[in-house]
Amino acid sequence: MAEYNLQLRGWHALIAIPLVLGFWGMEMYLRVRPVDDAMRDAVRAELLNEYSGRGPKDVARIVAEARAGSPVEPVQPLVQRISGSETRWSRSAGSAASCTSSREKPPGAKRM
Repeated sequence: MAEYNLQLRGWHALIAIPLVLGFWGMEMYLRVRPVDDAMRDAVRAELLNEYSGRGPKDVARIVAEARAGSPVEPVQPLVQRISGSETRWSRSAGSAASCTSSREKPPGAKRM
């Protein structure tokens, strides 16, 4: 087998490095796809519902418990997300989250 030894020195390196970096930059740029605001809001709402205990599995469990005659647990309030521009520390903190809770156990919490 032949062994190849490639060394980038001098003007070869000055040309090759920007070409490789440009190629990688174009690859990254082409992989990122823009998302419209409606889709971003839909994903945010779905994640908030799942995180707050209102996802499809939780709703199915609550309906099954109600049909079985067991008492229905109260639904926890939604967790609200605050953007960085709405906070006092918007420049130092990338984002902040505000959680509201009534100090009750989250749905599905178990004692250890």
